[in-house]
Amino acid sequence: MTLLSILVGILILSLIMILHESGHYFTGKALGFKIEEFSIFMGPVLFEWERNGIKFNIKAIPIGASVRFAGEEETEDGETELKYEADDPGLFYNRPKWRRALVVFMGPFINFVSALLAIFILFNLTGAMIPQLSTVEENTVLAQTSDISAGDKIISINGYRIHSASDASMALLLATPGADWDLVYIEAASGQKLEVQLPPQKIEQTAIGITYIDDNGHYLIQSVAPDSNNDDPVLLAGDEIIAIEGIAFSDSERISSIIASSVGTPLTIEIIRNGERMRVRSTPSVIISDMPLGLYFTESHKLGDILQQSFVYPLSVIRSNIAGIKMLASGQLALRESLAGPIGIVSIVSETVRQSTTFRQAIEYVLMLFGLLSVAVGFFNLLPIPPLDGGHLLFAAIEGIKRKPLSDRFKKIVTTAGMVIFLSLFVLVIYLDVSKLLGF
Repeated sequence: MTLLSILVGILILSLIMILHESGHYFTGKALGFKIEEFSIFMGPVLFEWERNGIKFNIKAIPIGASVRFAGEEETEDGETELKYEADDPGLFYNRPKWRRALVVFMGPFINFVSALLAIFILFNLTGAMIPQLSTVEENTVLAQTSDISAGDKIISINGYRIHSASDASMALLLATPGADWDLVYIEAASGQKLEVQLPPQKIEQTAIGITYIDDNGHYLIQSVAPDSNNDDPVLLAGDEIIAIEGIAFSDSERISSIIASSVGTPLTIEIIRNGERMRVRSTPSVIISDMPLGLYFTESHKLGDILQQSFVYPLSVIRSNIAGIKMLASGQLALRESLAGPIGIVSIVSETVRQSTTFRQAIEYVLMLFGLLSVAVGFFNLLPIPPLDGGHLLFAAIEGIKRKPLSDRFKKIVTTAGMVIFLSLFVLVIYLDVSKLLGF
């Protein structure tokens, strides 16, 4: 990682947090809340000025942002700070519940809006992948066992609704190895909605023993044959393949040719694993592996498709996050590989910027990561755990249902418990980030 790429990673993460806090700030100001301070970054104050009673400052550690509302924090006795009258209507907890809820919600909302804009710009540059088959290639389950053809629209895979390429990736990840494929699709020729059950197929071929999916130009490994590389697999599900022997993996004809002619000869494969670019050596062999399903989606440059996917893609990412939480809870997903904190995120972004070969590619990667991280930050903050925004919304919802305020004691106990959970998770992700960064 270069210093420039690290700085880009830090600035992208900080920009996302600044936008988040700006959502709270501008909404609060418009709805009559008294605001004490708006801070950019964290740590000791470097520069500070005051305007209309609000302190604005820039702090020393270049990550994060915060906004402090008057009366939002209480003293140990539960009394509002003495510099304000207890019944001051501008204090946070003296404002109507719906206004408090709106102020809290606008932070994540701004993250979702900024993600939508970033992805819209990205798809204008690259095109948007729509869940319509561009081709049905030989040696795929679709070609061998179904009448599905190019132009057909995929509706669901194994019951998982497909709106985008991200949905398809998650559906394949959730699939049970060796089980039938249940597909619902709309046939282009007739416009009929059809459902098929496709049995898995095996294929004997000269290969490196992987199945993968093309996610907007990112070739993500879905599964690895256990007998690949002479029964010693070096590739992992989740790896992104960049090149083989210096040939871009997108050049499918040359890649197929070099693999077919290299039985018994180790090949250098360039991949991205957990945000880190690396090279591994794997020997092609004649193996029996699972035949890929054969999802090759259509790249569209139509404005209507781009607009639709710009709205759909962030929602697909949220669905993936929810599915990921379920997989974590069930043990299907390893904690180490699924969580990333500030250090891990900066590492991923900086490595992505570093690996870009052109300025345009760097912009595309940054836009994609900005969109994905914005959705992740917005989603995480809506989790119903104090002190996150979702915790405040939960309190407001309960008070709205009960039609009376919650007791200070109850809020303090729940907030303390939530803070313990939050800090424990924060320490865990920092530990995982550092351990992955140092390679242990």
